[in-house]
Amino acid sequence: MSWRKISMKFAGKCTVCKKEIPVGDVVMWAKGEGVKHEACAGAAQSAAPAREIPCMVCGKGAGCPTCEYRDECDFARISPLCICPKCAEDGGHTAYVSAANAKFSILSPSKKIRQGTLV
Repeated sequence: MSWRKISMKFAGKCTVCKKEIPVGDVVMWAKGEGVKHEACAGAAQSAAPAREIPCMVCGKGAGCPTCEYRDECDFARISPLCICPKCAEDGGHTAYVSAANAKFSILSPSKKIRQGTLV
C-alpha cells in the first residue's frame, strides 16, 4: 500500500509522533495504516529503504516508487515478471519474451509437452 497526500477532513492523530492533526492540514494517508505528518512520513521513509523490483530484462530497478500499479502490486508474485519503463519502450515485447524464456525455461516455446513430460 502506498501513502497518498490528502487534506484532513476530520481531526486525527499522527501514527508516528502521536500528535493531534487538525482539520485542513495536509498529511500522508494509507488505507488501513492511518495518517501521518509529511515530516514524519519523510523521517520514516528515510529510515526504511523502498522496495524495488529488478527489471526482468536489464536487471536494474523496475521503477517501483513511481509505478502506476504500485497500490495493486503483489511484490511476492510479480517481482520476477516486472519490466522497467526504459526496456518497455525499447522493443520491450521481444526483449521481455526472450528474458522470460531464459529465466523460466518451462515457458520456452521450444519445450514440447508429450505425455506429461518435457522433452
